[in-house]
Amino acid sequence: MNLKKIIRTGESETVEFKESFNDAVIETLSAFANASGGTVFKTTQMTTQKDTQKTTQKAI
Repeated sequence: MNLKKIIRTGESETVEFKESFNDAVIETLSAFANASGGTVFKTTQMTTQKDTQKTTQKAI
């Protein structure tokens, strides 16, 4: 797993970045479990630019 590449690529059908553990994380984990799987990364910072739909993440 190339973490830098995953962070650069951003969220997808199998990758989610979450800033906290809440109901949204539980929903994501349930969706991944019912599909083909996926990975949830706990982040310390999330900045989203809607016009370019590019997400910059600092994952830990």
